[in-house]
Amino acid sequence: MTWNTTDALKFQAAVKDNPVVVKNTTEEAIDLMKNGNYIFISQEDEYAIFELTKYCNIIKITEGMPEKTGSYLFHPNNPLIHEINRAITLNGAFIRRTYYKYFTSGFVFDKPIRCPAMKEYLSEALRPIGK
Repeated sequence: MTWNTTDALKFQAAVKDNPVVVKNTTEEAIDLMKNGNYIFISQEDEYAIFELTKYCNIIKITEGMPEKTGSYLFHPNNPLIHEINRAITLNGAFIRRTYYKYFTSGFVFDKPIRCPAMKEYLSEALRPIGK
């Protein structure tokens, strides 16, 4: 799935009757989302990813969503540009490994919570017969 014009139009239609609510902190956004009929949109906020592991019945969807990159902004003559670029390049593998270790591989920071299975998302093979 890719984010295309059709997806953008569906999103616009959805927010027409369900306006976007902007919060100042990740905690405020998560509280609103977990206690109401809201979705939480984040640009891979690592803190949010960590916090959301504490709650049941939260589904993370990233497939097909548009990605944005972060940027460092410097004045063109800033002497740090070369050093920053070099440091990022030299540490790229470490940065990727650290991100994947803590945020995508199921690394456990705390005791995992036990969430009841949401039957609407269970495979047919795992559902009780007739349900």
